[in-house]
Amino acid sequence: MGGYDESKFVPNNLDWKFDAQDLVDISVNIDSIISTSSQNNMLTKSIKTYMDSSVPHIWLPIEACQLFEAEFGIIWNDALNLYLVNQTQHDLLVARNTSIVFVLSSLTSPGTVNITLPYAAFDLTLNAPLVANPPIRYFPLKRATNSSQYTLGRTFFQEAYLTADYERRNFSVSQCNWDPGAQSKIIAILSPSSVSTINGTTLQPNKPFHLSTGAIVSITVGGAGIFAITGLVFYCLAIKLRRKRQVPSIPQRPLDQEVYPQSAEGYVKAELDGNNFHNDNTKDNIQEMEVDPTLPTPKFAQVAEIDGVVRSTINETYVEADGREIQIYEMPAREEVAKEIGDSTR
Repeated sequence: MGGYDESKFVPNNLDWKFDAQDLVDISVNIDSIISTSSQNNMLTKSIKTYMDSSVPHIWLPIEACQLFEAEFGIIWNDALNLYLVNQTQHDLLVARNTSIVFVLSSLTSPGTVNITLPYAAFDLTLNAPLVANPPIRYFPLKRATNSSQYTLGRTFFQEAYLTADYERRNFSVSQCNWDPGAQSKIIAILSPSSVSTINGTTLQPNKPFHLSTGAIVSITVGGAGIFAITGLVFYCLAIKLRRKRQVPSIPQRPLDQEVYPQSAEGYVKAELDGNNFHNDNTKDNIQEMEVDPTLPTPKFAQVAEIDGVVRSTINETYVEADGREIQIYEMPAREEVAKEIGDSTR
């Protein structure tokens, strides 16, 4: 997956195949090199050359370099192994404003492409530590000793736009477009595995993929909806956890403490006032209760145990200190009075 910016070059609709006969994939023929001011051709014949952006200079045959010397007045320096340009010649070339046109063609396909380089593309400067001050102007042209050195380097790519598709093994070379108002237009180069074919014909392999406005709106609304639902779910969970934390826990007591409180002597049993107990053998221990003196006074009193069972009837009347007779009652109790041994009446 790759791509290119269509606004950066002048399209020519020429796609060339990689070089199948050499290790360098991107190779072209240079049919001619024309000076726009004199219309002179700096090549005596067409040559095959490599395109390599890792090389800074342009490497041409010695015959072509000698024609460049005559056209531009450049001087070869053996010590630096470069063509130098003095200040006087530089001023003349700037005033002349000569451009160089490279006419390229494919090794196997028809059609040519013109790439124009102005003199400014060749106007370069050597600085320290390559040379001592002051800087020296040079012309980025190298003398090749054999055809394997013919190369179009970075000097050429200042004005040429190269697009390469390594999966389909083809490339294209176009003139750079320096229009500052051009709007960027990125085109994706799709993989062959992701492009449909019919009868071996590729269907628009380089057509860019763009989402429609409706699709963009739908994706935006859907994403916002999912975000809102997710936020609501987290909010509800947070509220639920907060309420659960606020509910106080009720301490649970053991079952035996809920019914009967415990004292130091053991469990206290709920009874009526049990400080005084009735003794059948004496009248002094009979628990008495006062009644309303306005009620009729019986002529006899009944002695009863706590459970309310009448044990004996006493035909006498008890009189309080104020001289009024009252009836004496025992309160019922839940406990049975134990029978004594040998007492058949109980």
